[in-house]
Amino acid sequence: MKNKILELIDFEKVDSLLEGFNKSTGFVTAILDLDGTVLSKSGWRQICTEFHRINPESAKRCTLSDTVLAGKLAQGEKYHFYKCLNGLVDVAVPILIKGQHIANLFSGQFFLEEPDRLFFSKQAKHFGFVEKNYLNALEKVPVLSLEKVKIAMDFMQNMTQLISEMTYQKLEQIELNEAMLKSNMLIQNIIDNSPALIYIFDIEGKIQLVNNRFESLFKTTKNELIGKTRESIMPKDVAKQHLKNDLAVIHSRKSMTFEEMNNEATGVKYYLTQKFPLLDLDGKVTGVCGISTDISERKLAEKVLRESEERFRKVFEEGPLGMAMARFTNEPFLNVNKTLCEMLGYSKEELLNMNFRNISHPDYESNDIETIRKIASGEIQKRQIEKRYLKKNGDIIWANRTLTRIEESDGKSFYALSMIEDITQRKKAEQEIIKLNESLEQRVIERTAQLQAANKELETFTYSVSHDLKAPLRGIDGYGKLLLDLYGKSLNDEALTFVKTIRNSTMQMGQLIEDLLEYSRLERSQMINDTIKINVLIASITSTYKDELEINGFNLKTEIPDIELIANEKGLTIALRNLIENAIKFSKVQPNPCIEIKVEEQENFWLIEIKDNGIGFDMKYHQRIFEIFQRLHRAEDFQGTGIGLAMVSKAMQRMQGKVWAESIPDIGSTFYLELPKHKLYDKNLSNHTNLIG
Repeated sequence: MKNKILELIDFEKVDSLLEGFNKSTGFVTAILDLDGTVLSKSGWRQICTEFHRINPESAKRCTLSDTVLAGKLAQGEKYHFYKCLNGLVDVAVPILIKGQHIANLFSGQFFLEEPDRLFFSKQAKHFGFVEKNYLNALEKVPVLSLEKVKIAMDFMQNMTQLISEMTYQKLEQIELNEAMLKSNMLIQNIIDNSPALIYIFDIEGKIQLVNNRFESLFKTTKNELIGKTRESIMPKDVAKQHLKNDLAVIHSRKSMTFEEMNNEATGVKYYLTQKFPLLDLDGKVTGVCGISTDISERKLAEKVLRESEERFRKVFEEGPLGMAMARFTNEPFLNVNKTLCEMLGYSKEELLNMNFRNISHPDYESNDIETIRKIASGEIQKRQIEKRYLKKNGDIIWANRTLTRIEESDGKSFYALSMIEDITQRKKAEQEIIKLNESLEQRVIERTAQLQAANKELETFTYSVSHDLKAPLRGIDGYGKLLLDLYGKSLNDEALTFVKTIRNSTMQMGQLIEDLLEYSRLERSQMINDTIKINVLIASITSTYKDELEINGFNLKTEIPDIELIANEKGLTIALRNLIENAIKFSKVQPNPCIEIKVEEQENFWLIEIKDNGIGFDMKYHQRIFEIFQRLHRAEDFQGTGIGLAMVSKAMQRMQGKVWAESIPDIGSTFYLELPKHKLYDKNLSNHTNLIG
């Protein structure tokens, strides 16, 4: 945009102004864009053109000075004095056009006081200038009073204002022209891309404007159509009717709608045309604009509808289902088909003097009276009901009756179309299925009793494991302890190792039995839904590991909102405890162990994330780690029974949630718990009928 504005500046006039300013005041000037490019200049000092701007090192100082000066102007100053790095004074005035800072008008290469010639003498030696020539050039640099410079700067400000106003006027004119062009193009595009025919005829009936659709219809160009009359492009009788409609609009001076036709190569076409008069500023009618929409398809659809109604009549009469039309159930049938007559054993004449109540089983009132009421009121449009009808001979038939509300063309009245399918044979088959289901229910009861007995046996086995297996283990561990206490000093190192191994093994076996019992209890326990303050629960769990976390130098980060969620507290505690224990176990071997715990709310669930920077694991085993007794690391390296993550998986499954993990070896692991958002209607999580997620 800035480059576009710069192109609008008349630099020929600007150069003339700057040259006159230089000659009348002795001030040298230049216009530079914000990138430092010189756009115009007048009367530059010899010390700059032949010395400072030529030497690479001093030229860099010039560029840096220009940049600093431009930067000062960007801060909103009207003009700014600056002593350049080569020792001369510069001043600049910003050129603003339409609020944009696009360039700077520089003047300078003067002194506000007598220069330090010793400084310039040293500078000549530093840059390798011929000192005599350099000092001669210095003598040509004027020493000006601040007052004189300010007067010149006021003139320069007026000059920049003049440049801005001239350029702004050009820019405004260009933008206005572009806006008008865009507006005209937009209108033309709307007209040309309209699917309707759009055209204007003058008061003499000659074409003044047409769109692409009109051009395409008559297969000629717009230029060839302009000035022609209707008679030259369409049949005379059609043109006469169109002209008659135009005259009606002209005389009424109102918008009017017509249905017009035209003979085209593809046949007769029908159009719905909106015509309105065009008025000049004095209110005189100058022509007629028409917008014609092709309604040939609608006309065809009306024809198709008539044919469809005829087909419906044939389908109604000959269809395989019984059909009847009636306004209300207690009013005589409007029409019945042949199939319904055969289904019920009546003639058509007999049924047309009857209604649905006459042929319905006595259970009619309680069976479908509400459905009939809703159809009659328009509350529903269609409904299928199953009911019984009485044949003429008294036999009962079962039928599926599909009842559909059909609106009349007047939009006020209606009738109900009933399609009746004889399902008597199917109902007989259903009775047989009911008998089979009753037999199946009895078998289910018997199997349930067997399952309950098996569960009782499992409970007995669990008790046996808890009591009978743990008792000998306690004995082994106790005797091992006695052996160490009484005879430990007389045992050699190898014997001591054997005894300690025996005790460690019994402890591991005891822990394995405890984990198995916990897993079994989790599998069989009733899941009770509780309201849980998640931040309190996680704080309680992590506090039990406080000493271990401090000893191993853990950095524990938590991001847990103060919210309540609905879940089984015991199951969630088991899951969190096992995951936090694993995070500690597999991270404490790292130099700077870290654990992060976050809780986030999603649309339909809560997401709990436990992240560590531990040893991690290969993701190809990510499903295996949740299976019981599955381990990815040696027991000698990391103690455990291989049941912890299986309990996490089981607990989440019981709570209708999910658990999964992501990991990178030697980088760390992240475990995710997804808990559905439950509503606490009752506290029995296993009763799904009372649980709404």
